[in-house]
Amino acid sequence: MDSSGKNNPAGNGAWSAIKNFLHIDNSREFLIFLLFFLAVFFFWYLMNLDEQQQEEYSFRLRLVDVPSDMIVTEPLPDYLTVTVKDKGEKILEYAVRKSFKQMDISYGDFLNAGGHVMITGQALSDLLEQKFSSSAQIETVSPDTLVAYVVKNEGKRLPVVFTGTIEADKDHAVNSTTLYPDSVLVYAPSEVLDTLTCVRSVPLNLTGLSDSTNVWLEFEVPSRGVLFKPSEAALGIQVSPYVKSSFVLPIHGYMLPYEYSLRTFPSKAEVSFMISLQQYRTLTPDDFELVVNYVGLDEGRSGKAKLELVRQPKTVRSVKIEPAEVDYLLEVNVSPKPAPQQRQAPALVEEE
Repeated sequence: MDSSGKNNPAGNGAWSAIKNFLHIDNSREFLIFLLFFLAVFFFWYLMNLDEQQQEEYSFRLRLVDVPSDMIVTEPLPDYLTVTVKDKGEKILEYAVRKSFKQMDISYGDFLNAGGHVMITGQALSDLLEQKFSSSAQIETVSPDTLVAYVVKNEGKRLPVVFTGTIEADKDHAVNSTTLYPDSVLVYAPSEVLDTLTCVRSVPLNLTGLSDSTNVWLEFEVPSRGVLFKPSEAALGIQVSPYVKSSFVLPIHGYMLPYEYSLRTFPSKAEVSFMISLQQYRTLTPDDFELVVNYVGLDEGRSGKAKLELVRQPKTVRSVKIEPAEVDYLLEVNVSPKPAPQQRQAPALVEEE
Protein backbone atom coordinates (compact mmCIF):
# COMPACT_ATOMS: atom_id res chain seq x y z
CA MET A 1 0.00 0.00 0.00
CA ASP A 2 1.26 3.51 -0.83
CA SER A 3 2.16 5.40 2.36
CA SER A 4 0.86 8.59 0.76
CA GLY A 5 -2.62 7.19 0.93
CA LYS A 6 -3.19 7.06 -2.87
CA ASN A 7 -4.37 3.44 -2.68
CA ASN A 8 -6.51 4.13 0.39
CA PRO A 9 -9.94 5.58 -0.39
CA ALA A 10 -10.36 6.96 3.13
CA GLY A 11 -6.89 8.53 3.01
CA ASN A 12 -7.56 10.01 -0.41
CA GLY A 13 -10.79 11.55 0.86
CA ALA A 14 -9.11 13.12 3.91
CA TRP A 15 -6.21 14.47 1.85
CA SER A 16 -8.58 15.96 -0.68
CA ALA A 17 -10.57 17.64 2.09
CA ILE A 18 -7.42 19.21 3.53
CA LYS A 19 -6.30 20.49 0.09
CA ASN A 20 -9.73 21.93 -0.57
CA PHE A 21 -9.70 23.60 2.86
CA LEU A 22 -6.29 25.17 2.21
CA HIS A 23 -7.49 26.61 -1.09
CA ILE A 24 -10.17 28.58 0.72
CA ASP A 25 -9.03 32.15 1.51
CA ASN A 26 -10.56 32.22 5.00
CA SER A 27 -8.87 28.97 5.95
CA ARG A 28 -5.41 30.42 5.44
CA GLU A 29 -6.26 33.31 7.69
CA PHE A 30 -7.53 30.87 10.31
CA LEU A 31 -4.29 28.87 10.23
CA ILE A 32 -2.22 32.02 10.61
CA PHE A 33 -4.36 33.05 13.59
CA LEU A 34 -4.01 29.59 15.15
CA LEU A 35 -0.22 29.59 14.82
CA PHE A 36 -0.03 33.08 16.26
CA PHE A 37 -2.28 32.06 19.19
CA LEU A 38 -0.14 29.00 19.97
CA ALA A 39 3.01 31.08 19.90
CA VAL A 40 1.55 33.66 22.28
CA PHE A 41 0.30 30.94 24.61
CA PHE A 42 3.73 29.29 24.63
CA PHE A 43 5.55 32.52 25.50
CA TRP A 44 2.92 33.34 28.15
CA TYR A 45 3.38 29.89 29.70
CA LEU A 46 7.17 30.30 29.75
CA MET A 47 6.81 33.64 31.52
CA ASN A 48 4.49 32.13 34.13
CA LEU A 49 6.89 29.31 34.94
CA ASP A 50 8.93 31.76 36.97
CA GLU A 51 5.95 33.29 38.78
CA GLN A 52 4.36 32.07 42.02
CA GLN A 53 1.42 29.69 41.58
CA GLN A 54 -0.83 27.99 44.10
CA GLU A 55 -1.78 24.31 43.87
CA GLU A 56 -3.44 21.71 46.09
CA TYR A 57 -1.99 18.19 46.48
CA SER A 58 -3.32 15.06 48.16
CA PHE A 59 -0.68 12.67 49.47
CA ARG A 60 -1.64 9.04 50.05
CA LEU A 61 -0.28 8.08 53.48
CA ARG A 62 1.25 4.72 54.35
CA LEU A 63 2.68 3.52 57.68
CA VAL A 64 5.73 1.33 57.08
CA ASP A 65 8.27 -0.65 59.13
CA VAL A 66 5.68 -1.89 61.65
CA PRO A 67 7.15 -4.83 63.66
CA SER A 68 5.62 -8.24 62.97
CA ASP A 69 4.49 -8.66 66.60
CA MET A 70 2.45 -5.42 66.46
CA ILE A 71 -0.94 -4.67 64.89
CA VAL A 72 -2.33 -1.36 63.64
CA THR A 73 -5.63 -0.76 65.44
CA GLU A 74 -6.20 2.75 64.05
CA PRO A 75 -4.44 3.59 60.78
CA LEU A 76 -3.24 6.95 59.57
CA PRO A 77 -5.71 9.07 57.60
CA ASP A 78 -5.93 7.93 53.98
CA TYR A 79 -4.80 11.27 52.63
CA LEU A 80 -2.95 14.42 53.66
CA THR A 81 -4.11 17.50 51.72
CA VAL A 82 -1.61 20.34 51.30
CA THR A 83 -1.98 23.74 49.61
CA VAL A 84 1.35 25.09 48.33
CA LYS A 85 2.67 28.22 46.59
CA ASP A 86 5.71 27.71 44.39
CA LYS A 87 7.25 28.70 41.09
CA GLY A 88 5.42 27.50 38.00
CA GLU A 89 8.34 25.36 36.90
CA LYS A 90 8.28 23.54 40.27
CA ILE A 91 4.52 23.04 40.05
CA LEU A 92 5.10 21.43 36.67
CA GLU A 93 7.87 19.27 38.13
CA TYR A 94 5.60 18.04 40.95
CA ALA A 95 2.95 17.06 38.41
CA VAL A 96 5.27 14.79 36.42
CA ARG A 97 7.12 13.21 39.36
CA LYS A 98 5.70 9.68 39.75
CA SER A 99 6.46 9.11 43.43
CA PHE A 100 5.33 12.57 44.51
CA LYS A 101 1.77 11.64 45.60
CA GLN A 102 2.90 8.81 47.95
CA MET A 103 4.11 9.57 51.49
CA ASP A 104 5.63 6.74 53.56
CA ILE A 105 5.87 7.25 57.32
CA SER A 106 8.19 5.02 59.31
CA TYR A 107 6.70 3.59 62.51
CA GLY A 108 9.92 3.87 64.50
CA ASP A 109 10.64 7.49 63.55
CA PHE A 110 7.46 8.89 65.09
CA LEU A 111 6.66 6.52 67.97
CA ASN A 112 5.04 8.47 70.82
CA ALA A 113 5.66 7.82 74.52
CA GLY A 114 2.03 6.67 74.78
CA GLY A 115 2.68 3.81 72.37
CA HIS A 116 1.19 5.33 69.25
CA VAL A 117 2.41 7.30 66.23
CA MET A 118 1.77 11.03 66.34
CA ILE A 119 3.03 13.63 63.87
CA THR A 120 2.19 17.28 64.36
CA GLY A 121 3.65 20.77 64.34
CA GLN A 122 7.31 20.96 63.35
CA ALA A 123 7.59 17.21 62.74
CA LEU A 124 4.88 17.40 60.11
CA SER A 125 6.47 20.49 58.53
CA ASP A 126 9.84 18.70 58.32
CA LEU A 127 8.13 15.74 56.65
CA LEU A 128 6.50 17.97 54.03
CA GLU A 129 9.69 19.85 53.30
CA GLN A 130 11.12 16.61 51.94
CA LYS A 131 8.40 16.65 49.27
CA PHE A 132 8.73 20.26 48.10
CA SER A 133 11.53 22.52 46.96
CA SER A 134 13.12 25.18 49.17
CA SER A 135 11.13 27.86 47.33
CA ALA A 136 7.76 26.30 48.27
CA GLN A 137 5.46 28.04 50.74
CA ILE A 138 3.03 25.70 52.52
CA GLU A 139 -0.27 27.52 52.99
CA THR A 140 -2.59 24.91 54.55
CA VAL A 141 -2.31 21.32 55.80
CA SER A 142 -5.31 19.08 56.50
CA PRO A 143 -5.41 17.30 58.86
CA ASP A 144 -2.83 19.17 60.88
CA THR A 145 -2.11 16.14 63.09
CA LEU A 146 -1.45 12.55 61.99
CA VAL A 147 -2.17 9.80 64.51
CA ALA A 148 -1.98 6.00 64.27
CA TYR A 149 -2.37 3.42 67.05
CA VAL A 150 -0.18 0.33 67.04
CA VAL A 151 -0.45 -2.25 69.85
CA LYS A 152 0.81 -5.70 70.72
CA ASN A 153 -0.71 -8.42 68.55
CA GLU A 154 -2.32 -10.08 71.59
CA GLY A 155 -6.11 -9.87 71.48
CA LYS A 156 -8.60 -10.43 74.29
CA ARG A 157 -11.83 -12.32 73.54
CA LEU A 158 -14.90 -10.60 74.99
CA PRO A 159 -18.65 -11.37 74.77
CA VAL A 160 -20.88 -9.28 72.53
CA VAL A 161 -23.81 -7.55 74.27
CA PHE A 162 -26.77 -6.18 72.33
CA THR A 163 -27.85 -2.68 73.33
CA GLY A 164 -31.28 -1.46 72.31
CA THR A 165 -34.91 -2.55 71.98
CA ILE A 166 -36.50 -5.44 70.09
CA GLU A 167 -40.29 -5.47 69.92
CA ALA A 168 -42.83 -7.11 67.62
CA ASP A 169 -46.14 -5.55 66.59
CA LYS A 170 -49.38 -6.37 68.42
CA ASP A 171 -50.05 -9.49 66.31
CA HIS A 172 -46.60 -11.08 66.64
CA ALA A 173 -44.12 -12.14 69.28
CA VAL A 174 -40.31 -12.19 69.45
CA ASN A 175 -39.44 -15.81 70.23
CA SER A 176 -35.66 -15.69 70.34
CA THR A 177 -32.58 -13.71 69.36
CA THR A 178 -29.18 -15.05 68.29
CA LEU A 179 -25.85 -13.24 68.05
CA TYR A 180 -23.17 -14.47 65.69
CA PRO A 181 -20.45 -14.34 66.64
CA ASP A 182 -21.30 -14.03 70.32
CA SER A 183 -17.73 -12.96 71.13
CA VAL A 184 -14.96 -11.08 69.31
CA LEU A 185 -11.24 -10.45 69.67
CA VAL A 186 -10.37 -6.98 70.94
CA TYR A 187 -7.04 -5.27 70.36
CA ALA A 188 -6.31 -2.06 72.26
CA PRO A 189 -3.66 -0.29 74.34
CA SER A 190 -3.13 -2.30 77.52
CA GLU A 191 -4.52 0.43 79.80
CA VAL A 192 -7.77 0.33 77.82
CA LEU A 193 -7.96 -3.42 77.23
CA ASP A 194 -7.68 -4.18 80.96
CA THR A 195 -10.86 -2.20 81.70
CA LEU A 196 -13.10 -3.89 79.10
CA THR A 197 -15.44 -6.72 80.11
CA CYS A 198 -17.68 -6.90 77.03
CA VAL A 199 -18.26 -5.40 73.61
CA ARG A 200 -21.48 -3.40 73.34
CA SER A 201 -23.35 -2.82 70.11
CA VAL A 202 -24.26 0.64 68.93
CA PRO A 203 -27.81 1.18 70.35
CA LEU A 204 -30.44 -0.08 67.94
CA ASN A 205 -34.21 0.13 68.39
CA LEU A 206 -36.24 -2.37 66.37
CA THR A 207 -40.00 -2.07 66.89
CA GLY A 208 -43.13 -3.16 65.07
CA LEU A 209 -41.53 -6.38 63.76
CA SER A 210 -43.87 -8.73 61.89
CA ASP A 211 -41.37 -11.21 60.46
CA SER A 212 -38.07 -12.88 61.32
CA THR A 213 -35.09 -10.81 60.28
CA ASN A 214 -31.30 -10.47 60.46
CA VAL A 215 -29.46 -7.20 61.09
CA TRP A 216 -25.80 -6.26 61.28
CA LEU A 217 -24.58 -4.68 64.50
CA GLU A 218 -21.73 -2.22 64.74
CA PHE A 219 -19.78 -1.97 67.98
CA GLU A 220 -19.32 0.99 70.26
CA VAL A 221 -15.66 2.05 70.33
CA PRO A 222 -14.83 2.94 73.96
CA SER A 223 -11.72 4.93 73.04
CA ARG A 224 -9.29 5.54 70.21
CA GLY A 225 -6.99 2.74 69.20
CA VAL A 226 -9.50 -0.10 69.74
CA LEU A 227 -9.90 -2.72 67.01
CA PHE A 228 -12.51 -5.51 66.86
CA LYS A 229 -12.09 -8.72 64.88
CA PRO A 230 -14.55 -9.23 63.34
CA SER A 231 -15.76 -5.64 63.25
CA GLU A 232 -19.50 -6.54 63.15
CA ALA A 233 -21.92 -9.15 64.46
CA ALA A 234 -25.13 -10.53 62.99
CA LEU A 235 -28.29 -10.45 65.11
CA GLY A 236 -30.91 -13.02 64.15
CA ILE A 237 -34.46 -12.29 65.40
CA GLN A 238 -37.09 -15.03 65.30
CA VAL A 239 -40.65 -13.67 65.09
CA SER A 240 -43.90 -15.65 64.84
CA PRO A 241 -47.59 -14.66 64.84
CA TYR A 242 -49.87 -14.93 67.85
CA VAL A 243 -52.50 -17.68 67.77
CA LYS A 244 -55.51 -18.15 70.01
CA SER A 245 -55.62 -21.26 72.20
CA SER A 246 -57.35 -22.55 75.32
CA PHE A 247 -57.26 -25.29 77.95
CA VAL A 248 -59.94 -26.65 80.26
CA LEU A 249 -58.28 -26.79 83.67
CA PRO A 250 -59.26 -28.28 87.03
CA ILE A 251 -59.84 -25.80 89.86
CA HIS A 252 -57.72 -26.25 92.98
CA GLY A 253 -57.84 -24.70 96.41
CA TYR A 254 -55.04 -22.31 97.28
CA MET A 255 -53.80 -21.37 100.77
CA LEU A 256 -56.45 -23.68 102.33
CA PRO A 257 -56.11 -24.53 106.03
CA TYR A 258 -55.63 -28.25 106.58
CA GLU A 259 -59.02 -28.72 108.20
CA TYR A 260 -60.92 -27.66 105.07
CA SER A 261 -61.51 -29.21 101.68
CA LEU A 262 -62.79 -27.19 98.75
CA ARG A 263 -65.43 -28.13 96.24
CA THR A 264 -66.36 -25.86 93.31
CA PHE A 265 -69.27 -25.88 90.92
CA PRO A 266 -68.25 -26.39 88.18
CA SER A 267 -65.01 -28.21 89.01
CA LYS A 268 -63.27 -27.00 85.85
CA ALA A 269 -63.02 -23.78 83.85
CA GLU A 270 -61.73 -22.77 80.42
CA VAL A 271 -58.64 -20.55 80.16
CA SER A 272 -58.21 -18.90 76.75
CA PHE A 273 -55.19 -16.86 75.71
CA MET A 274 -52.97 -15.67 72.87
CA ILE A 275 -49.49 -17.17 72.39
CA SER A 276 -46.88 -17.18 69.64
CA LEU A 277 -47.12 -19.99 67.12
CA GLN A 278 -43.66 -21.32 67.93
CA GLN A 279 -44.28 -21.51 71.70
CA TYR A 280 -47.74 -22.96 71.17
CA ARG A 281 -46.17 -26.22 69.96
CA THR A 282 -44.55 -26.89 73.34
CA LEU A 283 -47.34 -25.58 75.59
CA THR A 284 -49.20 -28.01 77.92
CA PRO A 285 -51.97 -27.64 80.56
CA ASP A 286 -49.34 -28.25 83.25
CA ASP A 287 -47.94 -24.80 82.45
CA PHE A 288 -51.06 -23.31 84.13
CA GLU A 289 -52.60 -23.59 87.60
CA LEU A 290 -56.17 -22.37 88.19
CA VAL A 291 -57.23 -21.83 91.82
CA VAL A 292 -59.69 -20.40 94.30
CA ASN A 293 -57.71 -18.40 96.83
CA TYR A 294 -58.90 -19.07 100.40
CA VAL A 295 -57.64 -15.65 101.48
CA GLY A 296 -60.25 -13.93 99.34
CA LEU A 297 -63.26 -16.01 100.48
CA ASP A 298 -66.04 -14.73 102.68
CA GLU A 299 -66.28 -16.04 106.24
CA GLY A 300 -69.09 -18.40 105.25
CA ARG A 301 -68.46 -21.92 104.00
CA SER A 302 -70.20 -21.33 100.67
CA GLY A 303 -70.76 -18.58 98.14
CA LYS A 304 -69.16 -17.16 95.05
CA ALA A 305 -65.38 -17.24 94.49
CA LYS A 306 -63.24 -15.53 91.87
CA LEU A 307 -60.88 -17.75 89.89
CA GLU A 308 -57.20 -16.89 89.66
CA LEU A 309 -54.18 -18.14 87.75
CA VAL A 310 -51.22 -18.56 90.07
CA ARG A 311 -49.03 -20.09 87.37
CA GLN A 312 -48.90 -19.25 83.68
CA PRO A 313 -46.17 -18.77 81.02
CA LYS A 314 -44.81 -15.25 80.79
CA THR A 315 -45.28 -15.30 77.02
CA VAL A 316 -49.09 -15.59 77.01
CA ARG A 317 -51.29 -12.52 76.63
CA SER A 318 -54.98 -11.59 76.57
CA VAL A 319 -55.77 -14.26 79.17
CA LYS A 320 -59.45 -14.86 79.87
CA ILE A 321 -61.09 -17.27 82.36
CA GLU A 322 -64.60 -18.56 81.69
CA PRO A 323 -66.45 -18.57 83.98
CA ALA A 324 -64.68 -15.87 85.98
CA GLU A 325 -66.49 -16.94 89.21
CA VAL A 326 -67.73 -20.28 90.53
CA ASP A 327 -69.84 -21.47 93.45
CA TYR A 328 -67.82 -23.07 96.21
CA LEU A 329 -68.32 -25.18 99.30
CA LEU A 330 -65.88 -25.61 102.16
CA GLU A 331 -66.04 -28.99 103.88
CA VAL A 332 -64.47 -29.90 107.20
CA ASN A 333 -62.06 -32.78 107.01
CA VAL A 334 -63.02 -35.76 109.18
CA SER A 335 -59.54 -37.19 109.59
CA PRO A 336 -57.42 -35.45 112.23
CA LYS A 337 -54.36 -33.51 111.28
CA PRO A 338 -51.33 -35.83 111.50
CA ALA A 339 -49.00 -35.06 114.33
CA PRO A 340 -45.53 -33.94 113.33
CA GLN A 341 -42.98 -36.73 113.40
CA GLN A 342 -40.80 -36.79 116.50
CA ARG A 343 -37.11 -37.09 115.93
CA GLN A 344 -35.70 -40.08 117.82
CA ALA A 345 -32.93 -39.20 120.24
CA PRO A 346 -29.64 -40.90 119.51
CA ALA A 347 -28.77 -43.84 121.77
CA LEU A 348 -26.12 -43.19 124.37
CA VAL A 349 -23.05 -45.37 124.32
CA GLU A 350 -21.87 -46.38 127.78
CA GLU A 351 -18.20 -46.28 128.36
CA GLU A 352 -16.75 -49.56 129.65
